[in-house]
Amino acid sequence: MNCRRLVPGLVASAILSVLPCGLLSQNKSDRQCSVANMSVSLTGNTDFQQSIGNLTFEMKPLKQSSGWMLSFEDANGHDLICPVNNPIRTCEEEQVGAGYGETAKQALSHGRELRFLLSTADYDRFEPYVERALAHSTEAESIKAGEEYFNQNDNLRTGLLRVTIIRADVSETDEVRSADLKIEFVAPARFPFAAVLRAKKTACPELTLPIDERIVSRVPAPNARAYRNVRDAADWMNPYLVITAEGFDLRFQGGQIHGPLSILRRTVAGLPTSVWPYGRVIAGSENGVRGLGTTEILDKNKEEAEKILRELGLTVEWWPSA
Repeated sequence: MNCRRLVPGLVASAILSVLPCGLLSQNKSDRQCSVANMSVSLTGNTDFQQSIGNLTFEMKPLKQSSGWMLSFEDANGHDLICPVNNPIRTCEEEQVGAGYGETAKQALSHGRELRFLLSTADYDRFEPYVERALAHSTEAESIKAGEEYFNQNDNLRTGLLRVTIIRADVSETDEVRSADLKIEFVAPARFPFAAVLRAKKTACPELTLPIDERIVSRVPAPNARAYRNVRDAADWMNPYLVITAEGFDLRFQGGQIHGPLSILRRTVAGLPTSVWPYGRVIAGSENGVRGLGTTEILDKNKEEAEKILRELGLTVEWWPSA
């Protein structure tokens, strides 16, 4: 399967649920990465190709407009960027040039950060989920396929491609004459970078880690001394979770998000580091007095929420309902 050739699209409204799963046999304790850099100078009608190990990085001139299309390809010609970067129907995040609502000048005014699969084996294991997400089906089947795709995607260990536009010469007719770029590849330390790239050790970017490791990678352990005297939710500075019969209501500095428990993992993992001044601890409670028929639902939702939060590496402080 080559994502670039697929026409059907992943339903934009697919529910973003995340369930504990393990598509790939990846080492959760391996958070050490390597980084390699290169400078690339291109004129508008030239391409670029560089082996970085078991993959080949390419920049090919766009056929219908001005600019380039990025790709990481394995020995079988599979593009390993598109499957893990939405929208997977168009692969538009790989385009550095005119198209998808941007002029060439606009497209070359900002860089790119793109995840990529690490090997043909990873591609082969993930490809069925991409195929099902892109296939024509009923609404119920599309939602289920979308859930499965996002579940697996969030649990992948990937590499990260960073493209920085140093200089771009674009004509008044929006034709790219030339561009100078800085290309950076980040991958787990076990990734076989080509020796010529002289890769150096670095901390793994959060985007490359499975979702259950992301908070742990950037937020320190709980500092109980900082919050042990807090007795009122109004004084609590870390995120605060309210369990409801419908799912959850998450409150944090400057914001509030509510939804079904199927999106709790992704929602909490996506909160910025600044909302965790106490470290990796979250407080929570139930929504008010239990009514007829809600006790079992609230118990089940609380149990599921606690499991998700602990898998994210969080300490959970349950408070009495208001």
